[in-house]
Amino acid sequence: PENMDYKEILIRLFNLNIDNNESTDSIVEVGGEMTGDTGFLSFRRRLKIKKGDSMKRVFLKFNDTSRTDLGDLKQLSEVANARECLFYGTFAPLLERTASQLGFGSVGLPTVHLEMVLPTGTLIVMEDLGEAGFELAPATMNVAEARCVLSSLARVQAAFLLTKARLGSPASGLFGPQSPLSGGFKSTDVAGFDFAEMLPGCFEAFVREFPKYLKCEKRVAAINSYLNDDFVAKAQRYLKTNVTEKEGIGVTHCDLWYNNCMLSRDSSGHPVACRIIDWQVFGIGSLAHDFGLLWLSSIDNSIVIEQFFPFVKYYYDTIRRFFGDSSVQVDEFPVSLERMKQLAVESVLDAIIMTVVSVEILPAIAKPDNWLANMADLIQCFKL
Repeated sequence: PENMDYKEILIRLFNLNIDNNESTDSIVEVGGEMTGDTGFLSFRRRLKIKKGDSMKRVFLKFNDTSRTDLGDLKQLSEVANARECLFYGTFAPLLERTASQLGFGSVGLPTVHLEMVLPTGTLIVMEDLGEAGFELAPATMNVAEARCVLSSLARVQAAFLLTKARLGSPASGLFGPQSPLSGGFKSTDVAGFDFAEMLPGCFEAFVREFPKYLKCEKRVAAINSYLNDDFVAKAQRYLKTNVTEKEGIGVTHCDLWYNNCMLSRDSSGHPVACRIIDWQVFGIGSLAHDFGLLWLSSIDNSIVIEQFFPFVKYYYDTIRRFFGDSSVQVDEFPVSLERMKQLAVESVLDAIIMTVVSVEILPAIAKPDNWLANMADLIQCFKL
C-alpha cells in the first residue's frame, strides 16, 4: 500500500543499506500479500533480509488507514491493529520481564522487533514463526495439542498474576476488573461497533446457515432448541455486562481458536511448544475466558466432553505451578479450582455468542462440523 512505506523503517531498524543492493545488507526478498490466507484485519507479508553472511526472516503485519476493501470492518481493523501494538509494545514486555526475573523463563509469546502506530496505519515486525519451525494447530486438537496450547496460555496468566502482585495497588487500575482494557472483544471500545445491536441479524443468518455444515440432525435440533429459547435477549444482556468480580481476573486473548495457535513438534510429531498469535483484541477479564472458545472451536469432538473438566484442572494447576515456583512472596493463589470450573463453563456461553456473531466465517473454518458438534454437545452437557 502506498501510504505504508515500511522499507525506510526496516532499513533503520536492521541497519540496512539505503541503496538496497543485494550484495550488501539489504531486503532481498518480499513475499506476496497473505491476508486472504491467514486473516483479513491486517496485511501480512514475509520478508528475507541479508545481514552479512546470514539471512534474517521476519513477518510483517501492517494496516493502511486508506484501504477501502474492509467495508464495515474498517473501524474494527484500525482499532484492533492499534491494540495489538499496545499489547506487544507495553503489555507483553512487562509479562516477559516478570517471568524472567522470577525464574520461570520466557512467557513464550512471539518475538516482536518493532511495533508502531502511525498516522498512516500500524506496523508490527515480528519473527517468522514458520521459519522458526512452528505451524498452525489443527482444527481438531488432540489431548497433547490442547495441553501444549493451554500450557502456553497458563504461562501468560501466571506472569500477569505475578506482575499484579509485585506492583500492588498501583496496578489495580490496569490489571483489575475496572481496567480500561476490560471487555476484550465484546467491548465497543475495541470493536468499534456494538455486538449487542448486531446480534439479531447475525442470529438470523446463523440459524439459516449452520445446518448446512452440521451432518447430525439430533445436534442440529439441540442447537436450534437452545437458540430458540430467548437466546438473543440473554446474549444481549451478557454482552452488556462488564467484569465486576475481583477474583479470577486474567489476560484475555478473546480470539483463541486453532488459527491463532502455532505449534512446534519433535521428530515424532509430538507438540513441544506453542506460540499464541494475533493479540488484536486482548483485554482484562475472566481467567478462564479463552478456555470456552478454544474448547468449542478447536478440540476434537471425541474428547470435548470427557476432557473438559480434566483440562480445566490442568490449566488451573499449570498456572498455579508457575505462580508458586516464582521467587516473589505473594498471597494465596487468587482463585479456587471450583471457581475456575464455574468460569470455564461460563466461558462456553461467551464462545457460543462469538460463534453466532461471527457467522460469516463459517465457510472459512477448516472443520465446521466439528466446531458445531462441539457446540451442540456442550449445550446439552451443561444444560446451558
